[in-house]
Amino acid sequence: MRLAKEEEGVGISAGAHLAGVKSAMLMQNHGFLASINGIVSCAQLYRIPLLMLISYRGEFGERDPWQTEGGGVTEDLLRALRDSVRRLDQPDHVAARIAKAQTLALSSNKPVALLLCRDLMWEERMTRLDALQAVYGTSRADRVVVTIMGAVAAELQSIGHRPNFFYLQHAMGLASSMGLGIALSKPDRQVIVLDGDGSVLMNLGGLTTLARYRPRNLDARRLRQREPAVGRRLSDRDVDRQRSRRHRGRRRRPAHGDRVDDRRRSCRRSTRPSRPTT
Repeated sequence: MRLAKEEEGVGISAGAHLAGVKSAMLMQNHGFLASINGIVSCAQLYRIPLLMLISYRGEFGERDPWQTEGGGVTEDLLRALRDSVRRLDQPDHVAARIAKAQTLALSSNKPVALLLCRDLMWEERMTRLDALQAVYGTSRADRVVVTIMGAVAAELQSIGHRPNFFYLQHAMGLASSMGLGIALSKPDRQVIVLDGDGSVLMNLGGLTTLARYRPRNLDARRLRQREPAVGRRLSDRDVDRQRSRRHRGRRRRPAHGDRVDDRRRSCRRSTRPSRPTT
């Protein structure tokens, strides 16, 4: 199942266990950090055999600075929660170790964690870079740009930093809200928000606020990630955006193309949008 946020998986796994079905959660270690309340108040309190497969970002070889802090505390927090934890760093050991971890979780009725180390994971393909270059090339120097966390911020900065660029690290889901605050406070400035599909799912309610105020100087763009870091695929099928727009009172806009030329043309068309575009 594809979820909007990691803590949902704790409840879904608990329900599956009560229904007699085995399950496992796949998430990043920052997703684990965001799920601790559910792990303690649900999985541990009700003795749920929760198997957690956690991609271990922030260890040796990590290139993304925003992953390093979470990586430094992941194992300590798992041990503080008294959860069994093992590293998984050799492909030949994957099947056997997952089976053993599942067995331990079921016999102890407690959460068990396997940390998927870097040697097991692939590097994310930077397919957003061309789209960001198109946005950058059509953006005037005086425009305010707010980016979502992670690779989007790093890639935009690599193209060329400008004083009016704000790189939102963490605070997932709040890029569009921050952009709205700037746009309403500075109606004479064009504001561009570069958001991600996972971030939008984290703050769907924020889209209703955007639709209500509809500032003319705000252009909010969602960048689709083809290769999320834990290895799952997110697509437009995961959310019925047409139905969401209807419930928000917004007319449906055609999706922007994936090609660079399509991105560039869409940027030119939305120089002065009459309402937020997504």
